[in-house]
This record gives sequence, structure tokens and C-alpha cells, in this order.
Amino acid sequence: MTPPARLPLFALRLLRRDLASGRLLVMLLAAVVAVASATSINLLVARVERVMLAESSALLAGDLALTSRDPIPAATIARARAAGLATAATVTLRSVVAFGDRLQLVRLKAVDDAYPLRGEPLVADALGARPRAAGGGPEPGTVWGDPRLCQLLGLAVGDTLAIGRSELPLAAVLVLEPDRGGDVFSLAPRVMMNLTDLAATGLIVPGSRASYTLLMAGPPGAVDTFRAGFEPAGGDRLLDPRDSRPEMESAFTQAERFLALAAFAGILLATIGIALAAGAYSEHHAHTVAILKTLGLARRRIAGVLALEILLLAATATVLGDGLAWAVHEVLLGHLLPPAARLDTRLPWLPLLHGAWVAMVVLGGFALPALTALTRQPVIAILNRDRAGIPARSGTRVLGMIAAVALIAPWHTGNPRLIALVFAGMMGAALVVAGVAWLVVRALGGMRGRTAMSWRFGLANVARRARLSVVQTTAIGLGIAVLLLLGLVRDDLLGQWRARLPPRAPNQFLINIQPDEVAAVRDFLAARGHAGVEFYPMVRGRLVRIGTHAVDPDAYEDPRARRLADREFNLSWASTLKPDNVLLDGRWWSPAATGEMSVERGLAERLGIALGDTLEFSVADRTVSGVVTSLRGVEWDNFEVNFFVVTTPELLADAPATWITSFYLPPDQTPLLAALVQRFPSVTVIDVDALMRQVRQVMERVAGALGWVAAFALVAGVLVLAAAVQASQRERVLDVVLLKTLGAPRRFITTSMLVEFVLLGAVAGALGALGALATGWLLASEVFDMPWLPDWRIPVLGILAGIGGVSAAGSVVVWRTHRQSVMQGLRAAGAG
Repeated sequence: MTPPARLPLFALRLLRRDLASGRLLVMLLAAVVAVASATSINLLVARVERVMLAESSALLAGDLALTSRDPIPAATIARARAAGLATAATVTLRSVVAFGDRLQLVRLKAVDDAYPLRGEPLVADALGARPRAAGGGPEPGTVWGDPRLCQLLGLAVGDTLAIGRSELPLAAVLVLEPDRGGDVFSLAPRVMMNLTDLAATGLIVPGSRASYTLLMAGPPGAVDTFRAGFEPAGGDRLLDPRDSRPEMESAFTQAERFLALAAFAGILLATIGIALAAGAYSEHHAHTVAILKTLGLARRRIAGVLALEILLLAATATVLGDGLAWAVHEVLLGHLLPPAARLDTRLPWLPLLHGAWVAMVVLGGFALPALTALTRQPVIAILNRDRAGIPARSGTRVLGMIAAVALIAPWHTGNPRLIALVFAGMMGAALVVAGVAWLVVRALGGMRGRTAMSWRFGLANVARRARLSVVQTTAIGLGIAVLLLLGLVRDDLLGQWRARLPPRAPNQFLINIQPDEVAAVRDFLAARGHAGVEFYPMVRGRLVRIGTHAVDPDAYEDPRARRLADREFNLSWASTLKPDNVLLDGRWWSPAATGEMSVERGLAERLGIALGDTLEFSVADRTVSGVVTSLRGVEWDNFEVNFFVVTTPELLADAPATWITSFYLPPDQTPLLAALVQRFPSVTVIDVDALMRQVRQVMERVAGALGWVAAFALVAGVLVLAAAVQASQRERVLDVVLLKTLGAPRRFITTSMLVEFVLLGAVAGALGALGALATGWLLASEVFDMPWLPDWRIPVLGILAGIGGVSAAGSVVVWRTHRQSVMQGLRAAGAG
């Protein structure tokens, strides 16, 4: 008997022998691809998300922003700096400024000398002059005012503006604040001053409604460290760039969904290959297990040896897979990311450790049960290769495989619903494919007598190996389904997402249009080639009550929910639903309806608003309330004018309203804006080109990442085919040897085998295509909020891929067997 201490050495010798013989090659390669897919995608996703955040940080003026109603504690600033972050401070409040005898309510922002940490302000030396980049904020003793302030007060650069107890000269016109973000449509003019001048104004007194912000920026690791260990107090909020605008939040959410789906697709493909290879590998080990049992080695010892071999195989796959992933990741950096993003050379251990976890789970869940099942069987049954005498406990194996896939699914990506839908879709597809494959195999068995001899033999092979044929068809069908699903995501769903932001998407917004100016502004734009521009009423209101509960921002745990509850909303009224909005729940009101509201779904989910709730808004000097009768889906990333809350016309008819519109302005028509502002001084022009560029960059990063993920998926798909052929290699070799012994011509043998391959491939491809279409429809409607437009070419591609792939892989076995003598073939089959 083998002493327990020598079992690891024995397991190592078994592993070396199996690797040298090539029996483990497919399973090892599949495990390596699984590890490499998981690790490289995790590395890539982490880096791409960091780059997207970094590139979008200009919209926040930093990588993180901590906002509070109270001054930021010195301990918090010290903590951020200790984490390796640069800091800058701003204070924002509403105030009244004066120029001569004119008064104006403004949004005043005081910034320190470090502001901004990301991006840079744009200023002009005169109203309508060409903007230039400013290195920082205003110099001490000076202020900047935005164009609207200059228009309303008749200010010019050099004029003195009274702010509280101070009088400061206007040094420049403020064209763009990098961190205006969610306040981009605020109606109040903007003034920026140096923080050192704020105390002298006397505006900060006990009870002042000021907002204090600590901006932070630094290496990704330092940002992650601070964010992970910091818990905002009370009503404080810790924001990152995705919180700056709904458009950015929508873009990041969709990006995370696409990348999470790509990660899961690559892993699923590799596990299918491992599942097939594991069955063939267990058969290869049958003689070894029988001999060990004959020599008296206890069943538990044999199971321990096999488990150790799988563990060593997992370690090998981890080293090779993580190494391959790191190499691919470094190559990808040069293709997908800008040079600045490649400077972070820290070794991210978490994705590498996740790769090791994937190797252990997929091999333990897919390969080990098939091997340990042998230890429970009589020696005579194993030696006789009696399939009926070796109950595979397929129910237990299937449950183990499902559990393994669930354990390695990328739940950590923050999209559990997406992963659950893909998981359920693939499991459902597997059941359907297996059931239909079984029916097809049974039907083929009855067709043998009505075909040519070579076809008859091919059909007989499918029917004779019914169980194996069903398993192979199911595995290949699932593999094709995953590949096609990845293609659908990359080409169709991603294409639809990118199409939401066409090249001529609105890049200019006009706000604060007075009701009596709407017709004149419309005519002004139409005369300059912008006819058909839509105008929408806009009323500022603060949500104060949901149902019977007063709105308390501090009652929400989600920082974004607190931020929404604490802000003023731009409300609007309408008689009809906007064409780019989708009614998700409830009903749209009739022309005669009154007192009804429609709420954007994301806002409803975050603030806990449901159909039938009564919402109460504080609008100017009165209260407006209405019943929620519908929830809408809004495409924030198309840059059209949209509103969180829309009401029936009569609710806001008497409220003080201004109007808003948006349109696309080509770069060569920018003088139009100066003419518009000169003609309509009260109208404020907001340029969102920078925001659109950030959203487009997010889309391009995702598109590039999915392209490289597809390469891993193709490799995994090839391994699925190789594993499928290996699973029946011994039987096919024996078939060819037998036919050669009986004198069958080579053409007959090849034709009969190709019949089998074509049938298996066609059935697997057709069913896999249907599974991909069904799962794609589920994802489009339930996750990505996109219309599902099925492509008729998908079934054709699935069938062609199935036939071509299975035929090519199977023909390799037939070709190799043709080159062997009968004795060599028998030895090869017996060695299995």
C-alpha cells in the first residue's frame, strides 16, 4: 500500500504522466483559458473603469468630492493627504451681488489656490471673446462672472462688483467651470472668487446655507484606499465622476453591464470545454483506478490522489492563465488606453487571486466528480468499460457543475441581475438544447433504413451513442450560444447604445428663455438653419413630501439618493409623451386629466416613489402636488432635453416658468452663439461638448474591450470543439479501425463520419442560435432597456458555425486515424 506521505508524490507523477501523454491537454488548455479570461477581463475592466473615471474626473474637478453643509474637518483633510491624495477646497452659497444700483441673486463659489485638481476653467477677456484655459481659479482680490451675469448687470471686465462687505474687480468672464456638473442647468448666474477673500465679505455667518466641498485627486490606488475606508458622516456625500451628471451615470452603468457580460461569457465558454474534457479524462483514468483498487488502496486514498492531481492541475492552470492574462493585459494597454493610464504599474493581486479561485472551482466542480465516481464502482465494471455499470450520478454532477458556474460568475461586478439573467438564460437553453437533441437523436434512429449506406452508418453512430450525442450537442450548442450572444452584445446592443449618441446629437442648450421670447428664439434659430427645434417649459421645484412622509435627505443611505433628495428639480408639463421616452409602468394621462405626474424610473427607484404616491413640490411661494400615474424610461445619454418629473399642464400653469431647448451646432457656426446672446441677453447658452466627449470615450473604451474579449471567446470556443471530439475519440477510432478491417473504402468511412459531424453541428448550431436570440431578447428588454431587433442571420451563422466547427475538429481525428495502421489504431484506442 502507498503510505499517506507519498500520495502527493504519486499524484504529481500521475499529473506528469497525463500531461506527457496529452490526455490532459484539452482540459488544461480549457482551464488556462478560463483563468486567463477571468483574470484578463477583470484586469481590463478594472483598468478601463479607472481610465473612464479618470477621463471623466474633469467634470468633477477631481477624482473624488466630499460635500458637506459644514466646514470639512481638518482630520478628514489630513486623512486624504495621508492616503496620497492632493486636495482642494471650495465653498458654494447663494448671495446677492451689486453693480451700481443693480442687484442680482447669484451662485457664488470660492475656491482655493489648488483648484481645480482635474480639468481647468475656461475664461474670456471680454464678453463674447475667444475662451482661454486658466491655470487655476481667480487671483486673490479678483472675481470672475459668467456671461449671463455680465448680460444682466451690464458688467465688463475691470468693473467692480460688490459682494457682501467687499468690492472686487471682475478680472475675466467665466465661460466654463469643470465641476459645474449636476448644477449645469441652474438658473442663477455664477460668480467665482478666491477662498482667501470669502471671510472679508461677511457672508459666512452662523446659519449660512453654504456647501463645503473637499476635492481629492491622486493615483487610482490612493483613491480606492480612501474611498474604501471612509464613511461620510450625517448628510455628507462622497461623489465620484459618475455622479456629476445623469448622462455620465447612464454611460457608466451601461459600460459596467457590457463588461460584466463579456467577463461571464468568456468564463462560460471555458467551463463548457472543461466539462466535456473531464468526462473523457475520467475514462482515461479508469484503468488506473481499477489497478489501484486491485492493489488494495482504499477508496478514500484513491479519491485523495485524484483530488491532489486536480489541485496540482489547477495550480498549473493558474500560473499559466494568470501569466497569459498579464501579458495580454499589458498588450491591451497600448491599444485601448491613453499613455497616462499605463503609468499605474502596481500588480493588482485581486484579479490574479480570482483567477486561482476560478481554476480550483471549475476543475473541482467539473472534473473531480467524474473522477471520484470511478472510485465507487466495482473493479470488474471499470475494466469492462461497462457504461451501464458505472452510474455517473449525472444529477449530482449536473448540480455540482451548476454550483461551480454560480461560484465563479462575476457577481462582484455590481450587476447581479444581469449575471442572474444570463445564468438563467444559459441554464434554460441547456435544458431546451438537451431535450431537443434527445428528440432529434431518437428521430434519426428511425431514418436509417431510408438512406444510402454511408449516411445510414453515420445516422447509426448518432443513435447508437445517444447519450454521448446529446451531451456533445448540448455542449457545442451552448458554446455557440455564448459566442453568438457575445457577438449580439458587441454588434447589436453596443451598436444601439452608441447610436443613442449620434454625431449630430444636441451639444448646445439654451435655458432661461422667457415665455414671450420663445417664438422669437425659434425664428432666430430657424433663419440660421436650425428649424424644428423643440422648446419645453421648465419650473424649479424642491420635492418636500412623498405620500405622507416628508422628504429627509439624511434618511437615504445611498449617496446619490441623498443628493437627489437635497436638490431642486427642473419640472415640466406636457400633454403627450416625448418620443424618446418610454412608458414603463402605469398609464399616460388623457387630455382632460388633471393632478397627475410622471416620474423617471431611476429617480423613483432611488427615492422610493411608487405608482399612486402623491408627490408634493415647493415651487416658488406655493405648493404643487399630484399623483404618480406613470413611470418613464429616459435615455439620458442621448443629450435631448429630459426631465425627472413631468406633470399635467394645469398643475404648473401658474408657476413661474422659463423655457429650454437644445440643438446641434457645428464647430464652424460658433459665431451664432454670440449673435444669439446679443439679441437675447437673458438667454443662457450651455455648451455640453465636453460632456459628450466623455460619454463617447466611455463607449469607445467598452467597444475596444469587447473586441479583445471576443478573441478569448473564440479560443475558448475552439477548445469546446476539441473537447467534444476528444470525448468520443476512442469510439471513433474503433469505428474507423473496424471499418478498415472489414474493407470499407476510405471515402465511405469519411462520408459516414462527416454525416455524423454535420448532423451534430447543424442541430447544435441551430439550437445554440435560438438560445442566443432568446437570451439576447431577455437582456435587451430587462437589463439594457433597448428595443430587441433580432437578426435573421443569427440562425444561419449558428448552423454554419456548428457544421464547420464540428466537421473541422472531427475530421482531424478521422485524418489521423486514416494514417495509422489497424494495430496502431487498436493500441491508441486501448490506451484510452
